[in-house]
Amino acid sequence: MRKVGLFLISLYTVFLCCAGLENIIKPPNVKVENVSLKDVSFQDMTLDFNLLVVNPNAFGASFNGFDYELFIEDNQFLAGDNQQGFQVAANGSSDLKIPLSLKFSEIQDMIRAVADKDSLSYRLSGHLRPAGILTGFEFPFRTSGRLPNVRLPKISLSKLQISKLDFSGVQLELAIGVDNPNGFGFDVGQFSYQIDLAGQKLASGQTEQLGSIQNNGRGELILPISIGFAQAAGSLRSVLMQENRATVNLQGSAGIKTPFGQMKLPFNVSDPVNILR
Repeated sequence: MRKVGLFLISLYTVFLCCAGLENIIKPPNVKVENVSLKDVSFQDMTLDFNLLVVNPNAFGASFNGFDYELFIEDNQFLAGDNQQGFQVAANGSSDLKIPLSLKFSEIQDMIRAVADKDSLSYRLSGHLRPAGILTGFEFPFRTSGRLPNVRLPKISLSKLQISKLDFSGVQLELAIGVDNPNGFGFDVGQFSYQIDLAGQKLASGQTEQLGSIQNNGRGELILPISIGFAQAAGSLRSVLMQENRATVNLQGSAGIKTPFGQMKLPFNVSDPVNILR
């Protein structure tokens, strides 16, 4: 009887301790504190999700990692399982970052309907995996918002104007059309280029601040070109002086300023253009 009594007393004590733990343990709080865009280009971008984990308990909290799902336009785009453990100090907090890289071509291949949208909806959800004394608790997180749908502008060439011709050389102006399908405008800064006319090298160089392009529309940039008298000799001079139309190839890159920072716009385009004198 004595052994039975001791067992019952022990069982009752364990029960009281467990009941006490339920009242003593407070579940840590997790929320997505902010979301930032990084490394935005015409090819991809990074979404940085910053989670804040707050531990209100008088003991440290341990976690075995987390899982997540990212939906874009209600389509699951990414899913992951991070198994790197972390700890949050007693009565403390800790930041947890989830950087996710998105390629616009993959988004547009998966979701055909987004081609004409200026922005896309996203939803991130997941769970922290607790360890130790917190095992069994649920720690979900969730956030939603919108991200820009960045699309590559289209470059075209329309005309080559001879603005000045004398013994020192030729001054030209190349009209460059820019179709911007994006919901944001941009300024065109450093412009590095090489130009071929009718299969012959015409000029190369770099210029600054060509102009601005508005959102959701078409704009025109004028690229000034100077070539010396020697460069304008022979068959190239013949094209400039006698032809009314010839093929121009323009290749290079432009640095453009957008609301999301600097981007690089590569181009390589060949178009027949009118030669104006």
